[in-house]
Amino acid sequence: MTRASPSLWDRLRLIVTPKISRAEAIELAREEGKRRNAELVEPVHVHWGLFSYTIRDRADWRGCNCVIVIDKWDGRVLRYSVAPV
Repeated sequence: MTRASPSLWDRLRLIVTPKISRAEAIELAREEGKRRNAELVEPVHVHWGLFSYTIRDRADWRGCNCVIVIDKWDGRVLRYSVAPV
């Protein structure tokens, strides 16, 4: 029986290992929220992208309050947006 070859996405995940972990990205997002007077509300959802993490708070709601995009390589905040509640 032959083993199915991994997809391109699986191969890229093996080759490209980010310097910032998922937990570190959440901490950076929490710090950015505190700095802008908009703390993240649990539950927090992290979307894994090839070059960035997208962190959304209130993941169990229909909409979310805050979206923060963090670069995987240096931890910069690429985008920050808050919707009025």
